[in-house]
Amino acid sequence: MAGRRKLGEAVSQTNASLRAAAPLSVGETSNPPATVVVAQGHKRRKAGKRSDPAFRPTTIFVRKETQRKATRLLEDYDTGKDFSDLVEELVSNWVTQNSHA
Repeated sequence: MAGRRKLGEAVSQTNASLRAAAPLSVGETSNPPATVVVAQGHKRRKAGKRSDPAFRPTTIFVRKETQRKATRLLEDYDTGKDFSDLVEELVSNWVTQNSHA
């Protein structure tokens, strides 16, 4: 609620300052001072799994406590992996080990 109040106050102050500004004469234009905006190079985050066609969302059932502990361990070891990466790695290894080709 406080955020809305602050936003409302800011809008009221802006409106008041606009009303207090001197009106323009006929033919006069309001040219704000030129500003130079320098674009900084933004690093693009790599595309997520959701937008990668090589991945498919899949629902699995894992006990809450197992998922919590695994997620916590991944964060503690600072592997840069999430739970989905762990499951992908484990299933991929299983498939490799059990493929008879």
